[in-house]
Amino acid sequence: MKRILVLLIGLAGAALAFDPLPPLPNTTGLEAAEQIILEGTNRERAAIGLAPLKPDIRLRAAARLHALDMATREFFSHTSTKPGFETPSDRVHQAGALDFGAGENIAYNEVNPDETGAKLMDQWMNSPPHRASILNKDYTHIGVGVYRRPDGRIYGVQNFVQRLLEVTADTSRSMLELRQVKLEGKVNAGLELALFSGQQFLGMVKTDATGGFSRLLEYNAGQTMQLGWRKVGTNAAFMTQATLTIPSAFAVGAVQVQVQRGAPYTVTASLESKREDTFTLELRFPNANKAVILFEQVGNDETRIQAQNGLIRSRCVVGSARKAMKIGYGNGNYTITHQFVMDCRTGMLEPGAER
Repeated sequence: MKRILVLLIGLAGAALAFDPLPPLPNTTGLEAAEQIILEGTNRERAAIGLAPLKPDIRLRAAARLHALDMATREFFSHTSTKPGFETPSDRVHQAGALDFGAGENIAYNEVNPDETGAKLMDQWMNSPPHRASILNKDYTHIGVGVYRRPDGRIYGVQNFVQRLLEVTADTSRSMLELRQVKLEGKVNAGLELALFSGQQFLGMVKTDATGGFSRLLEYNAGQTMQLGWRKVGTNAAFMTQATLTIPSAFAVGAVQVQVQRGAPYTVTASLESKREDTFTLELRFPNANKAVILFEQVGNDETRIQAQNGLIRSRCVVGSARKAMKIGYGNGNYTITHQFVMDCRTGMLEPGAER
C-alpha cells in the first residue's frame, strides 16, 4: 500500500553501497594466497565437523582495507587510528555490511609470495586465539585480505561474522508529502500506554508529567490499532479499551476513536499531511524465512516496524535526531542480528553497539 507521494527526488544515493576495494594486482599472486587461506580455513573446520564459512565480498573488502592500512602506515594492530575505521566492526561496516561484532585475525611475514597463504594459515593455526576464531562454530561468513609492501613484508587479515540474516540497505533523500496519523490525549496517573495492531506491538506511548501524550504514526490505509494501558512498573498484559481504524481514503481531519466506557484515558485522532525534506532508509531481507522487525530508538521513544514482503522503510526529517536501530529476527522471540545508527543530518548509517 503506497503511503507517501514523492514530489521531488534529490540527492538520491546509497548510503551503504560502498564498492569493494579494487583487486590486488595479479602479478603479486596474492589473490591466490587469499584463496589458499579461504580453502585452508574451511578444510580445518571440516576436519572437526564444522560448516564451511561463506566468502563475502564486503568482508574481503574490509580485510584488504586493513591489510593495506597496516602495510602503508607501518603498524600492526586490530585497532587503527584512521577515523571511522578504528575497529574490525567499523571496517566491516565501512565496506558496506551491517554486521557488528566482527572477529579478526591478523599476521605478517616475509616469505616468498607463493608461500604466503600456507604460511599465514600455519601462523594462525599455531596460535590458540587465532585458531579459536578459525574454528568458531558461530561464525558463518569470512573475508580474506593480503597485501605486500615494496620491501617484501606481507600482511594478512581474516574477518569473520555470524550472519543469521542477509540485509542490504539504501538511503535516498526526497521532498515528501508525509501522510500521518496524530494521536493526542491524557492518561490517569500511575499508568502507561502502548499501541498495538492486532498481535503486533507498535511501541510505548510516551507521556509528559501531567499524563498528556502526542504520537505521530504513518498513515496506513485500513490499519486497525488499539491503545492499551497497565500500571507502571508491572509486567501485566495491557488492557485495550480504545480502537481506531484508519480510513481507506486519506482526508485531512478528525478520525473517530472508539473508546470504551471507563477507560482511564482520553484520546483523539486526526489525519495530517505535510511536506518534508526526508531521508528514507530501505532495508531488504532477500532470504528471510522468519519474521523481521526493526526497533528504532530516538531518546526514550521506541518504534517497531515489521517487515512486509522482505522490506522495511524508515524515514527521518533531514537534520533531526539520530536514530539507534536494531534488527530482530525470529518468530515471537527475536534474536538481534544487526545494530546501527542512522544519522539524520547525512542519511548515513554508522556502526552500532558491539556484541
